[in-house]
Amino acid sequence: MPIEIDSQAEAEYTMPCAEAVLAGTLALMTGHARQPDEQVRHLMARKIASHLFFLAEHPHLSDNFRRMLANLRVHWQLMLAPSQEALADEACLTSTVPTPLWHGAAGVVQ
Repeated sequence: MPIEIDSQAEAEYTMPCAEAVLAGTLALMTGHARQPDEQVRHLMARKIASHLFFLAEHPHLSDNFRRMLANLRVHWQLMLAPSQEALADEACLTSTVPTPLWHGAAGVVQ
């Protein structure tokens, strides 16, 4: 039996809590795939990992499904973890070593 898709923009969805979070997570994943802004993608990925955490702990889902969600969450968390190159770049930017000036400071200001 084919599923009817309601094309009304104001359609209200009523579903159990776990399904609602899963639907929201899938929508976030779709948005993440289409988002060109890297900063927004990062925030969406954080929210996806959060949703996966709550889904993996949800009591109404089967143990196997919850285990799969926990593994998927690890995948998203690894995507969020900064790479070793990014950590090295950040360390260079935040180092306390003074940078040389282009010219020396004037001894007297007129």
